[in-house]
Amino acid sequence: MAESDLSVETISQEIGISRSQLQRKLKQLTNQNPSDYIKTTRLRHVAWLLSCKNLSVSEVSYATGFSSLSHFSNSFKEFYGMSPSHYMEIHRSNRDSEKSKTEK
Repeated sequence: MAESDLSVETISQEIGISRSQLQRKLKQLTNQNPSDYIKTTRLRHVAWLLSCKNLSVSEVSYATGFSSLSHFSNSFKEFYGMSPSHYMEIHRSNRDSEKSKTEK
């Protein structure tokens, strides 16, 4: 997921099928085109990293293959309805409160 140049062509070459076959199969399985699937998968991984790891928003952005921090932030906000920093704040505070409950 860290490759910013990960593309439909790269994936189709790696698994040995044509780009059009990949598009048909992925659309059939996920109801998404390959580009949207890659983006959705990256954003789900981003959400996990933001809530579970002690990384900054920019570290997570680049670790998941987004080459532009502004594109990353806009994509995240469009997908999750909030900024990455707000998402991180909410989920880390929830994680910390759950952690403190189990320690008592």
